[in-house]
Amino acid sequence: MNEIKLQRQIEDMKKEIEATGAIAEKRAIELRADIDRLKLEVIALKEFIKGELPEFEKRFPEILKETVKRIPPE
Repeated sequence: MNEIKLQRQIEDMKKEIEATGAIAEKRAIELRADIDRLKLEVIALKEFIKGELPEFEKRFPEILKETVKRIPPE
């Protein structure tokens, strides 16, 4: 009797772990897609700004450096 109960608990835990893994994998895929979209948006913004302000490309490394100092990553 106890062995059957333990076997059921093990099977239930296995299903729960598999479900959790599937949820985590789905979320990881969503996060990768979000990151890719943000990268494209940053590239588009930089291209636009370079077209409007030619000095931007020269100043960007310093702007980025100062921003990193001022705003710590989360």
